[in-house]
Amino acid sequence: MGVESAVTWNESDHYVKIGDSEIWVDGLDDKDRVDKILGREYSTIFLNEVSQIAYPTVTTVLTRLAQKTDGKNIAFFDCNPPSRLHWTYKLFIQGVDPESEDKIDMQHYGSIQMNPVHNTEHLPDGYIEDILGHLPEDKRRRFLLGEFGDAQGVIFTDWDIIDEIPDEVRRNAKRSPGLDFGFSVDPAALIDCYIAGDDIYIDELIYEKELTNQEIATKIKAFGIADEMIQADSAEPKSIRELKLAGCRVYGAEKGADSIRAGI
Repeated sequence: MGVESAVTWNESDHYVKIGDSEIWVDGLDDKDRVDKILGREYSTIFLNEVSQIAYPTVTTVLTRLAQKTDGKNIAFFDCNPPSRLHWTYKLFIQGVDPESEDKIDMQHYGSIQMNPVHNTEHLPDGYIEDILGHLPEDKRRRFLLGEFGDAQGVIFTDWDIIDEIPDEVRRNAKRSPGLDFGFSVDPAALIDCYIAGDDIYIDELIYEKELTNQEIATKIKAFGIADEMIQADSAEPKSIRELKLAGCRVYGAEKGADSIRAGI
């Protein structure tokens, strides 16, 4: 029996049958199509262009990697690397859970970088030099070099995540906590900031919605920084006064035009 006679195409349900195996093809941009995917079990799942797929969707799809086989079930992912804030960078490069940021067992994960220079025999002449080589720097790093980049509009680009702020930094660096008010739409944000030479260390203490000023004051005292000079958003003088009356040393930050970059 020839190969063609062993292949059966089902265009209505989007699958091809090769012998006893079936390859199903569907998208994740429509609820009905997702429901169809979740109605089946698979031994292998391949998710294409996962830079466009939210992590909760991925974890839901992976629950269907449940087909009982003689081998090991496996999932494959591909993408043009997005920013380092994306879940793919956290999971496959940093080795942390994208939601909790807890360390994960990397023996269950692996990654490989495949760039256009690895595929020149299948590309038009001059494609790399004439097209990819003349892209803007951020796109060249992504599409030519296959590197994760920085999200558009970010202020800090040279940064990293560490397990904890070193004791030496806590003892010797200049300390300057910061507070931004929020309630229903935006969360209140409190950071403990240490400035050591050209390095800035930031510890996120609060990032939470629907906190009253009294609740913020209680948390500030619990973190032991009520006696530190806390710079707060000067657009809310009433909130600043309430925190002062609650026993916290809070004052409004001086803000000018393009205040973030000017401050840096």
